[in-house]
Amino acid sequence: ETMFQDAELNAIKISIIGKVHTMLDQAEDEKIEEYAPLTLSNAKALIQEAEEILNTDRSAQATAREKAEAAEYEIKHAMYIHRVVDSHQEDDASWEQFILSHEDKVADVANQLKFKTRFDKGIEEPMNSIRLAVVTIQDENKQLKKELDEKNSEIVRLANDISQLTSALDETKQKEAGLQEKLEAKKRREAKIKRVEDLFTDEEAVVLIEGTNLKVRLVGLSFPIGKSEIEVQYFSLLTKVQQAIREFPDSQITIEGHTDSRGHDTINLRLSKERAESVMAYLQANMSIAEERILAVGYGKEKPIATNETEEGRKINRRIDVVLEIGEVE
Repeated sequence: ETMFQDAELNAIKISIIGKVHTMLDQAEDEKIEEYAPLTLSNAKALIQEAEEILNTDRSAQATAREKAEAAEYEIKHAMYIHRVVDSHQEDDASWEQFILSHEDKVADVANQLKFKTRFDKGIEEPMNSIRLAVVTIQDENKQLKKELDEKNSEIVRLANDISQLTSALDETKQKEAGLQEKLEAKKRREAKIKRVEDLFTDEEAVVLIEGTNLKVRLVGLSFPIGKSEIEVQYFSLLTKVQQAIREFPDSQITIEGHTDSRGHDTINLRLSKERAESVMAYLQANMSIAEERILAVGYGKEKPIATNETEEGRKINRRIDVVLEIGEVE
């Protein structure tokens, strides 16, 4: 078991740091340490850290791999330094070219940052200026990001305001449309009422609006004493009643019969209902009205609209009222 675990750990090390060990051996063969000792030393330290991590916890392979990759970079870096230094050993003039080429690169960065550089005191001063410019740009970027976030928040707020205003506007338009429709319906209703009023002369009928009811009081319709038959001369008046009913084809119809106070109450009640039924029968016979839509009621003397002390008052109380439930405009 111990041998298996050692073999397993060794396999893990090979997979993670085996390549780096090979590169390190190559670097030592090429005597890279001669010109890049510090960089190569960093690589060795990183390899050692990776091995110690695996020795302690072989499951921490991700952390060990990061160390190995960093060590690989340091070895490549050391190789680069070695090549550059080695290439300048035989020709002192090439060092000047090397320095000038790096100054050109620094100057190019400075130009991008909109300031000129001088290298008569070395490269440190231009680099400090570049660092300061970068810090300034970073601060500006932070401020711009802050302002951008504020603007975005403002945009979101304004978008919400617009959405609310749009909803309110839509609601207002709907209400306006509803009010307009209600107004139009009211106008149509009033026009119908006006047409009903225009049907009758003052001697024939009085048109009244009582709440949600339109009442046609047939003052020009009378019956023989104690009788409920409709006489021929009133047919034209009832034809106008039919026209009034057609103005409100969905209305519920109640034919109300009324008498004056003279005579026996029971007889008056029966007579008022019979007269109402006669009018209802006439209307049903001359136009298509569903039975459930029309009703005849007799009130006798219960609902006088004038005094029963005079003949004129009693004449007014003896009446037929055609009541149409026309409702209200909602």
